[in-house]
Amino acid sequence: MSKKLYTSDEDKMMQDKSLTWSEPAILTKNKMETATIQVKQTISHYGFFGNDHNYGEHDPEYRQWVKKTHLIDWDDYECGCLMSDSEMLEDFCTENNKSFEFIFCEEADGFYKVDKK
Repeated sequence: MSKKLYTSDEDKMMQDKSLTWSEPAILTKNKMETATIQVKQTISHYGFFGNDHNYGEHDPEYRQWVKKTHLIDWDDYECGCLMSDSEMLEDFCTENNKSFEFIFCEEADGFYKVDKK
């Protein structure tokens, strides 16, 4: 007697080759599932920055953009006080047509400045 397996049991089936499908896998209509993955990738970069304020300390153009766009002096600016660091850096690159972008690395807890793809 074969067991009836569904897509959530695929791992069991892969581990136990004696299990067989009694019928094709049944997928729930429009059911979105989530998964967390980690992908190791080697990148070439122009520097690592713990947050957007840290980046601004190295780039006067970013500091000027923050002041002009958000009407806040750099000395009064703190990370996250306007938007997330990711949003700030992305907006800066987009609005100024930069040839680079920032990639957040969860493991290092910061941003790498890389060539735009």
